[in-house]
Amino acid sequence: MIRALFRKQLQELFAAFVRSGRTGRRRTKGQRVGYAALFLALLLVLMVCFGAMALPLSAALVPQGGDWLYFASMELTALLVSVLAGAFTSYTSLFQSRDNEMLLSLPIPPGVIFAVRVSTVYLTSLIYLLLVWAPTVRCYLVFAPAPAGALLSAVPMALLLAGAASLLSVLLGWAVALGNARARHKSLVTVVCSLLFLALYYAGFLKVQSLLDELAADAAQLGTALQQGSGPLYVLGRAAMGDLPALAGLAVGVLLGTAGVFRLLEKPYLRRMTAQHGTPKAVYHAVRTKAVSLRRALLRRELRHLGSSAAYLLNASL
Repeated sequence: MIRALFRKQLQELFAAFVRSGRTGRRRTKGQRVGYAALFLALLLVLMVCFGAMALPLSAALVPQGGDWLYFASMELTALLVSVLAGAFTSYTSLFQSRDNEMLLSLPIPPGVIFAVRVSTVYLTSLIYLLLVWAPTVRCYLVFAPAPAGALLSAVPMALLLAGAASLLSVLLGWAVALGNARARHKSLVTVVCSLLFLALYYAGFLKVQSLLDELAADAAQLGTALQQGSGPLYVLGRAAMGDLPALAGLAVGVLLGTAGVFRLLEKPYLRRMTAQHGTPKAVYHAVRTKAVSLRRALLRRELRHLGSSAAYLLNASL
């Protein structure tokens, strides 16, 4: 049963490769190959962009012994990208599912349903995190004199960082769901939350760029100051370098965070699955209608339709 549930979640995650979201029809084999090729090309472009960000940082820090600072900076960037991308998946797959009644009618505990759905968020977070993490490790190999420790810890660090990102994504998705539960204009709430996330990401990106300029100017002095005043960042960077105690501490922290999030959302998630937050009760009023032209009626209809589409509002806002 759990395997079938996990397979269903994977089919929902990769449904865009099989079925057209615009027409609802199944794609032909050629269309699926073309869509997958376009998706892979987009991923490669993003990896090159993050590589262009990591290469000068590696050149400024690694030769001066700032390996931990390089990894900590890029890990924070990877977490930011992964969390912002995974939050939308978390909201859709965890808190906006349409098959809750069907799943609850089966002999499956709600905790298992929650865990399987979180695994989908974890997979999404891992995919987006690798867009930053793979170029980070590759750029480190260019300037590192002894990269063996970083190579051995590259895969465990990616898995642990994806776990931390998925936990933050679940919490962000829960916050959006709480804000959307009693809202009348759900599309508007979704768009506002999305724009806030993007604004925070853009502000964080500009902050990272300014820090990179300061690091390039005086990497050794700033790295020493940060090491003395930022213990968690130092542990995060040392774990990526292959430091076993730091890596073990990070693993324990992610496991404890996972247990805490499951304990926090166990009962609220069951209430979310069984709650009936429908649209507001319709109230009918007698109003005098006014005849308009066919063109104006069609335009009004389309504007109402587009105004109720969160995807359209988000694209127009961007």
